[in-house]
Amino acid sequence: MALETDDNSDRRHILSTFFADVLPAPVEGEVFVAASPYRKQSSNDRRAMKHVIAATHTELVIALLAAGANGQDSYFALGRYEPHTTMGGAPGRRGGYVRALKAMWVDIDCGAEKAAAGQGYAKKRDAIAAIFEFMTSYSLPEPTYVIDSGGGIHIYWALESEITPDEWKRAADMLKAVAAAHGFLADPARTADVASVMRAPLTLNHKFETAREVKIKLAGVPVQFATLAEVLAAAHAKHFAPQPGNAQFMQSAMPGNTLSNVRDRPPPETAEEVSRVEAMLAAIPAHCDYEIWRDVVWATASTGWRCAKDLARKWSESAPERFTEGGFLAVWESFDRAGGIGFGTLVYHANQNGYRSPKPERFDWTGADVENGRRFANAFRGLILFVPEAGNEFVFDQNAGWLYAPPGMADSAAKAIRDQMHEEATELYRDSPDSPVTKRAMAEVKRVSKAVNLRAMIQMAMSEPGMTRSLNEFDADPLRLGVMNGVLDLERLVLLPVSPTLLVTKRCNVAFDPAATCPQWEKFLNDVQPGAAVREFLQRWAGYCLTGLVREQKLIFPHGGGANGKSVFVETLAWLMGDYARKVATEMFMQHQRNPQGPSPDIVSLKGMRFVYANETEEGRKLADARIKDMTGGDTLTGRVPYAKTDITFAPTYKLALVGNHKPEISDTSHGMWRRILMVLFEVTIPEGQRDGKLLEKLKYEGAGILNWALLGLRKYLKDGLAIPKEIEAATTTYRDEQDIVGEWIRECCATGPSLKMKKDEAYLSYQMWCDRSGHRPMAKGRLTHRLSDRNYRLQPDKRTIGGIALKQADPATAAP
Repeated sequence: MALETDDNSDRRHILSTFFADVLPAPVEGEVFVAASPYRKQSSNDRRAMKHVIAATHTELVIALLAAGANGQDSYFALGRYEPHTTMGGAPGRRGGYVRALKAMWVDIDCGAEKAAAGQGYAKKRDAIAAIFEFMTSYSLPEPTYVIDSGGGIHIYWALESEITPDEWKRAADMLKAVAAAHGFLADPARTADVASVMRAPLTLNHKFETAREVKIKLAGVPVQFATLAEVLAAAHAKHFAPQPGNAQFMQSAMPGNTLSNVRDRPPPETAEEVSRVEAMLAAIPAHCDYEIWRDVVWATASTGWRCAKDLARKWSESAPERFTEGGFLAVWESFDRAGGIGFGTLVYHANQNGYRSPKPERFDWTGADVENGRRFANAFRGLILFVPEAGNEFVFDQNAGWLYAPPGMADSAAKAIRDQMHEEATELYRDSPDSPVTKRAMAEVKRVSKAVNLRAMIQMAMSEPGMTRSLNEFDADPLRLGVMNGVLDLERLVLLPVSPTLLVTKRCNVAFDPAATCPQWEKFLNDVQPGAAVREFLQRWAGYCLTGLVREQKLIFPHGGGANGKSVFVETLAWLMGDYARKVATEMFMQHQRNPQGPSPDIVSLKGMRFVYANETEEGRKLADARIKDMTGGDTLTGRVPYAKTDITFAPTYKLALVGNHKPEISDTSHGMWRRILMVLFEVTIPEGQRDGKLLEKLKYEGAGILNWALLGLRKYLKDGLAIPKEIEAATTTYRDEQDIVGEWIRECCATGPSLKMKKDEAYLSYQMWCDRSGHRPMAKGRLTHRLSDRNYRLQPDKRTIGGIALKQADPATAAP
């Protein structure tokens, strides 16, 4: 199908068809973005992209063709954006403002230099052959478009329907990881950058001495996202086996298990590493092209160091004719950790400009397992951590932080060290085949190739500094929250870059976007909780749940009949909190026989949780009073998983919610019990015609906004507490009165006063008979005496008489002799 044409109307028609396939549909209030570089005023000029916003696909086509007519390169972004501006007031293209997408894409660079650097293919035909070999290997659907960009190849899978940025990111991370593991040389920055721009078809690429046309080489049909995501997940599983508890994030685990990945991780902020980064920056001329300058600034930001901004500014200022504070800050603030630019980008550009890293520690090949363990630690410190209590290693990913490592990660790392040792020994042999050091090296490589000696290397590495941590050190800060794009400092509301020094393994299911809103969520709350005070309390409670604080010692009980929103509220909060939330069996809260010496995996499962809830209480069940006090008391808990030899003791971090249509019976009427209970009534029944069975799924689209709603609640909570409204206090008091069986017997059968008294046996007989008539199970005589004593009806010195209370009338059947 020949698509090249000089006719402008045909070009507009073809571009409109292309955009209808790869872009989301226009929506009022959201925009598309066209981009083109500012014109250079001189060879030293370094300027960013100029953005033009378009409300429709047609407007986007007109903007792109107009830029092309002015001799400019024409790019477009693939997302539909919420309009926003840069610090300079110009239209922006920040990834956090993308609201929908309708394509997955791959950018493949071509040319001799790219091929020599291992970043692309020498010829375009090689790139096309590689993409089809890659797709065939994993049964990926054929692409909708193959574009010759003039300097490389662009691949698009247009989707049949729109997807959210979170759905896109998970799939893009898998695509990026699988491509790297397979050896397919896709540009990792563009492949996983939601805000990436691509050259518009039927325009000209002006990077070459003679401009080259951007051509559509193949046009096919859109694919189903579910099908593409399923194939990517299967391909990903071949390389990276997921681990329980971090399924969301194993999709972005380290792509490959070799030493080549070490260069991409940010090093710890030590004096030695800071000096190394300063040396790398010094090797790169700050008057380089804009794209290189921007990527180096972003790569420096990716370290997450406290001094990173000063390092990047100082380097940028070394080109004073180009430096402006506003331009620097705009680029610095636009860094997106999910955009594909990491520490490896800095290493690459430094090496391209002649930087050579100092030689690593030299080994004399006499230390055997101890020396090999040190080699392992030097290579993987900050990338792999041994956590004995977890029975597994953790691996650091620059996008997701610390994750459970795929099975065999440590073995693969040890094999990589063995391969490195083999390369060193081979060099020694070339230089000095008869040297004693060479002979020791060859012998050691042979020895370490045995499985038992590889394992010994790992064992020795575990005892090296910085290689082993306790499980209790992870997720220990109650005011730090893992989110999709970093770690949120809940006190300062500052997003901290992912760093090996942040021992955070859990993540919420959303990214932090301070501009996100949640109008549908707020409407839902207004509908199901018309009272502003109760809505305010729920917001503060949700914010409190984001933390690991347990100072309140409360259990909330959202209660009401069906179709009233209580389950949607709790399930939305649980989904939002991701790894921090756990649903448990209602049985955990209820009275049942339990072997105190037996395993208690349900208790152990609460470790590190911040929101724990149970659904659907049954009528007539009794709450396990003592267990609720333990679980809400803030004291350490102890449990044991089956077959484990030792118990696990931990401090609680969770808040409890028990959701249901039926109120469980609470026999403990003490203040110590009831101060923990908060009854939250959901009394509005949604009419059948207005019920939305897909509401929970729709609310997930507002996840980032709901997080902001909860964060506002947290700010209010940290300022002046939960502010429990009178409606909840009244509902809890009513519930307590309903559960006060002894109080009900006193009200019906007894008179009270300082001069009154009755026999203990007489009181218990009356109480027993009243319970039989009322359908209650009577407590033991001793417990009744204690409950009366709690109400200041105390046992007299004769131990047979209770003072301050008497039966209302003499009853021969109950009178004591």
